[in-house]
Amino acid sequence: MKQIGARQEAGLIGGLGVCGRELCCANYITDFKSITTSAARVQDLSLNPQKLAGQCGKLKCCLNYEVAAYMDAHSRIPRVQEPLEFQDGQAWLVKTDILAETLYFSYEKGSLAQTFPLLASQVREIQAMNRRGEKPATLHEEEVVAPEFVSAVGDDAINRFDPEKKKRRRKNRNKKPAKKEA
Repeated sequence: MKQIGARQEAGLIGGLGVCGRELCCANYITDFKSITTSAARVQDLSLNPQKLAGQCGKLKCCLNYEVAAYMDAHSRIPRVQEPLEFQDGQAWLVKTDILAETLYFSYEKGSLAQTFPLLASQVREIQAMNRRGEKPATLHEEEVVAPEFVSAVGDDAINRFDPEKKKRRRKNRNKKPAKKEA
């Protein structure tokens, strides 16, 4: 008999992961590399162990696959440690989409109500202008219009799949039946 680890046991049992695909350890992984929480930090994932653990009870193997892509994307995003200066006020960084290389700014610190997306290259240009003492006119000019949401279903009525009810004809009991003429 040979002792096997938790990952090997999960691979022998098999199953589906949260991604909907067959478990990596059951499909193609044969040598298991150590996985640390730094891989989750680089990808800006929640450090909740329940979400990061796979079916074997250890950190998910797939965390290691995307680390290189995230590290590369991080290198192209400028560091924003202070607000961007515009003629109509300061814009604060509230959110970053690493893979899309888009940074979201708001005129209110910590508010997600009025956010304006800027590409990483635009942020670098604005930072360079601020260092020279120049201020762009406004953040509103840089606004990217998001595509309008269109429902694929069409009519979103909750009863759209219900069968139509047949209308019953009401008999008029007050009228006498008409006599047939021969």
